Amino acid sequence: MTDEPQPSGSDPADSASPDSGMLTERHASWAELFFDLVAVAGVAGLAHVLAGEFGPLAPALYVALFLAFWMTWLIFTLYGNSAGSELRLVRLLIGMFGLGVMAAAIPGVTEAVLHHETTDGAWLAANAFALAYVIARWFGAQSWRGGQLVTDFPIAQQTLGILPWVVSLWVDGEAKLALWGLGLAIDVGGLIIINGSRMLASYQRRADEMRRRVDRSAQQGPLPVHHDRRGNRRTALDRLEAMRVGSVRLDPEHLAERLGLFVIIVLGEGIIQMVRTSWEVPWDRGLLGAGLVGFLLLVGLFTLSLLYGHAGIPYLRPGVLGIRVTLALHFVVAGSIAALATALAETIEVAGQPLPTAQRWLMCAAVMIYFGVGLIAAVAGGNRRRRSLVPWVIAGIVLPAIIGATADQTRGTTVAWYVAAVLLWHILAARRRRRGDRTDIPDGVSPPTAEK
Repeated sequence: MTDEPQPSGSDPADSASPDSGMLTERHASWAELFFDLVAVAGVAGLAHVLAGEFGPLAPALYVALFLAFWMTWLIFTLYGNSAGSELRLVRLLIGMFGLGVMAAAIPGVTEAVLHHETTDGAWLAANAFALAYVIARWFGAQSWRGGQLVTDFPIAQQTLGILPWVVSLWVDGEAKLALWGLGLAIDVGGLIIINGSRMLASYQRRADEMRRRVDRSAQQGPLPVHHDRRGNRRTALDRLEAMRVGSVRLDPEHLAERLGLFVIIVLGEGIIQMVRTSWEVPWDRGLLGAGLVGFLLLVGLFTLSLLYGHAGIPYLRPGVLGIRVTLALHFVVAGSIAALATALAETIEVAGQPLPTAQRWLMCAAVMIYFGVGLIAAVAGGNRRRRSLVPWVIAGIVLPAIIGATADQTRGTTVAWYVAAVLLWHILAARRRRRGDRTDIPDGVSPPTAEK
């Protein structure tokens, strides 16, 4: 295994130059697809946080762990996106190992934080999660050359947010979770506050000032010579020449594909959860009905997110939102689908009976959040007709809230069938809009197709 650049796609045509007359279309490489396998383990581990009856602290822990895992995965994904054919496999494997440790530690973290487990093993798992996150984040931030800035997602190279995680290694109890939340809040705040273009301009001014100082020193005499890691003799001017300030260019289509693959992984883990649960309960008609509606629900989520959406986000159109907003919506969509999949597994376990209160609210809240994101994407895409949005809000947000508050005696399968009916209604509405869009296309123009 060597740290050699890997090809950016499996098809030679993907790297064809524009001068060759062939369209260039880049897809995820084998290395990136292998790296994504760790997301399967992460989503599976996160299901432990929201399993069974859980208290009010569980959703906060779920969001914190999911955000930490997703953000680490995203930083290495952005590296692969920007590196292209120069992607280095060893760097991805190091990130993959760190994410694997985080995924393996999630059950122990859950025991330590939610169930107040005081055994050495539980707190060792919590510290392992924190340490793996710190190392992976720091290593991921070093993926780009000096002076190269990811202006679309600047916190990819900012490591201030990992400091509270370092402190948490010496803290026990709920204070550990509070420090993790503080570190994540620093990252989210930086994502909102930091302006990538201004940061790039600031780096350029600093580089220009350093160059002026070096030029003045060169006029006064020979510059001091230093040796780099490889033993090469370099002066300060040589280092400045090697460090060129510039913005890292991201491939939006390739990034959308990677984000969509992550959502597919989450959906696949939902199927695994339902199948695994079916192994542990007696088979009867209730189980068959719960399994059927669970499968149809996941198919509906796939249809809205991937076939009638973009980057795994329902109703989103390419180029409508900036990368930062798209990534934020992707995190919310992926997290809500993973939470809904946990509730579906619980539906199979209690087939024919009412869901526990926590699981009923989990299913309803996940549906509300999912359709809330879809509403944002639809409005951003130009669908601002009030008549089309009112039924959306009622069916996807208002009624789930009512069900969560009042349906304590309703069978879990019945609640799931309601969600499936709402998804079907959205899919049919999306198909009608798609057909309407095609009738408005001038002659000679290709009709829009569902996102792959």
